[in-house]
Amino acid sequence: MSAPTANELYLVVNSLIVLAIGYSLVKFTWNLPLKHGPGYFQGVEVPADFYEGPGRNWLKGYHTILIALHTALAAALVACFALRRLDWSPIFLGGWALLYTAAMQGFSLLTRSRLGANPPVRPVALALESRRLGDYIWWPQEALAGVIIVFSWWLLLTCGVARPVWLTALQLTWGAMVLPGKIALVRSSFPIPAERIEEHYRFQDAKRRNSISVLTAWSWFFVVVLLGTTLRHTWAPAWTVRDSNGSSSPHF
Repeated sequence: MSAPTANELYLVVNSLIVLAIGYSLVKFTWNLPLKHGPGYFQGVEVPADFYEGPGRNWLKGYHTILIALHTALAAALVACFALRRLDWSPIFLGGWALLYTAAMQGFSLLTRSRLGANPPVRPVALALESRRLGDYIWWPQEALAGVIIVFSWWLLLTCGVARPVWLTALQLTWGAMVLPGKIALVRSSFPIPAERIEEHYRFQDAKRRNSISVLTAWSWFFVVVLLGTTLRHTWAPAWTVRDSNGSSSPHF
């Protein structure tokens, strides 16, 4: 059984990213302006009959921006696939992320400037306890991931691997480096409704732990792919097959 090629790895990673973006669009982003209730749009207080009048156009404009952004991303990825240049996909994905952030921030600023800056005011509570990183992050696992990453780069730099492979390894390493995000999740606190504080706090903590678990799985996926890619290009005996004459030859 041969090792996966670089294009196959790009295809798997891109598929996972597309699925995550699609899930986020359907589950969260599509109705994001309505998250504060029918009396608000993008966190701005609006009249009761807003969605029967100008609110329709505002919501339609928001959805149009989302459709345009995601269509542009789909077209770019299809072009990469058609041209067989999946190594371009990280560039398009990174550029799209910047464009998406700028478009959403711009729409939010336009909303507040046109409709007024009156975010919803609700009684809230804020947890003041200090959370220990060790209660959420298993350090031996993080250390093992770090050792595998360092070992992979040591092999790449000492075994004379062609530099184009380094770009793939760099992208995989970047995908695996999620520890700062985990720390930020543990340290961050968010306001919770003043009613039923304990229930809301437990729910918020459960979401925090679930997010950290997702980041851990994401990180280990890239760590394993990085190690496999490194061994494929540096440890020739692991990828050899015997031909009909009994001699060994590398199989890539």
